[in-house]
Amino acid sequence: MLKYVLDQRLALHHLDTFTPFAVNKHKLTHLKTKPFPCKLCHKAFTLKPALDAHMTTHTKQGKHKCELCGKVYTAGASLKRHRFVSIFAGNVE
Repeated sequence: MLKYVLDQRLALHHLDTFTPFAVNKHKLTHLKTKPFPCKLCHKAFTLKPALDAHMTTHTKQGKHKCELCGKVYTAGASLKRHRFVSIFAGNVE
């Protein structure tokens, strides 16, 4: 039963198109164990690169600027989300 559930989740994520290494790495994100805590806000992560990316949110320097409105973000993913929401909400001319 568990294998069936895992197979269904993998199918939903379209992970069958990825390498075995990428699939195993992704499986870690579903674990409850998060051995990489942030020392500043105590948020925890399953993978060290995720913690490293998170740490940039604690710096005051934004490196990702929206070319449409000028807002600055510390994480590229935040800028990407901002663009999507702005376009979806119709805030872009």
